[in-house]
Amino acid sequence: MSTMCEFCNQCPEMVKHLFCQCLALLPLWSLVEAATGVPTSFTNEEEMWHRMRHCTNPGSSRVQSRVVKIILPATLWAVWLNRNKKIFLGHRFYIENIWEDTVQLVTAWGCTLARARSVQLLGGAFTIDPG
Repeated sequence: MSTMCEFCNQCPEMVKHLFCQCLALLPLWSLVEAATGVPTSFTNEEEMWHRMRHCTNPGSSRVQSRVVKIILPATLWAVWLNRNKKIFLGHRFYIENIWEDTVQLVTAWGCTLARARSVQLLGGAFTIDPG
């Protein structure tokens, strides 16, 4: 197995590179930033973890703020899942697949948070309706 990044094949695969610096994933992070209004240009892992814990969107409801807080972890998880699909199952890499996985994770996790509420976020990109 190669030690190079599975997405860009330009740098050794390390946490900092995979989640903070990989140029092949920049379009994904741009989608997350556009959807949340939360800056996603991380310089290191500490900054990324800090934003995951403390990100909020001004003017958001409590439920919307909670959903925004799960978008970053969902994106990281989707990146990792797609990395593993590429390595172990031979899947091709597409930003759209990672974004679709992110949306599915946010929706599933958001239903747990929202319970009996319906929340539409970010122009309908994420619709949480547990009912």
